[in-house]
Amino acid sequence: MNGTAVCLAGVLAVGGAAALASRNSEVIRKWRTWLVSAPLVAGFLWLGAPGAALLAAGLGVVGAVEYGRLARLRPADSWLVAAAAAGLPLVAWQAPGLLGRVFAGTLLAAALVPVFGGDAATGARRAATGVFGVAWLAALTGLVLLRGAALPLMFAVSVADVGAWCAGRLGRGPALSPLSPAKRWTGVAGGALAGGALAGVAALAAVAALGGGGVWGGSVFTPRT
Repeated sequence: MNGTAVCLAGVLAVGGAAALASRNSEVIRKWRTWLVSAPLVAGFLWLGAPGAALLAAGLGVVGAVEYGRLARLRPADSWLVAAAAAGLPLVAWQAPGLLGRVFAGTLLAAALVPVFGGDAATGARRAATGVFGVAWLAALTGLVLLRGAALPLMFAVSVADVGAWCAGRLGRGPALSPLSPAKRWTGVAGGALAGGALAGVAALAAVAALGGGGVWGGSVFTPRT
């Protein structure tokens, strides 16, 4: 845990210095958000499977609410997507052998809700958006299944997200989707480049760790067992 805390504090300190130097209110606001959320995420993941399950369930409910708003889901559909997003990580923690069956059952339930409601006009769209929402948010279950790899993966996603934001703001270009007009194709390219650069650094660090040991080959990202 000490190695994780040192790395996390260093990243937040460097990011905070850069954010303050930019004098950009939006960048500073995002850094403040990370200043609060990053230690919470790391703490949950350090607790192991129980913490990862609770974290994934909480993120899933928040994601379901946001998805329901963007996709304009009906209350019944939104409730089902939220229940699936919260329940699947708990199943992965307590009964991983049943995860596949439960996942398939939630997909089927999402498709059948409009059928049981007799919605002939918009039933197909509701079924499609419900199934997609369940499948999309089910990816959060990976926080439980990945165990010690979850934290470095979330760090990599964060780096790619920062790269995408910077590239999108600086490069502009065509919008990526009408659901989120602020997202741009230049951001996709920037995120891919940032992720690729991080992967290269991680590969070099792994080679160095395997050759001589050190914190990167030890317990920097090792959760509590």
